[in-house]
Amino acid sequence: MLFAASRCWPPESSTPSDSTTFFSTPPTHAADDYSRVLEFLGSTDLLAPSGIVVAEHRRNFDLREEAGVLRRYRVLRHGDAALSFYRRRGAACR
Repeated sequence: MLFAASRCWPPESSTPSDSTTFFSTPPTHAADDYSRVLEFLGSTDLLAPSGIVVAEHRRNFDLREEAGVLRRYRVLRHGDAALSFYRRRGAACR
């Protein structure tokens, strides 16, 4: 599954957002899907230059540091699950 959310500030603003967040939750048994999804998102205009991708995965499955132009910058672990956060290489954190 792939979910997208845009962040606009202030909330009542009618101008388009300059960042997008994608939440990816591929089936935990489909490890190859993670790389394909990450590389796809990094190669398209779907992800804004300052956008992030959050990939949910099993705690004991370590995703790659880099996938295409995306680079992992944070991992949160809780119980059996983990979240890996990616952004474009060279993108500043907002």
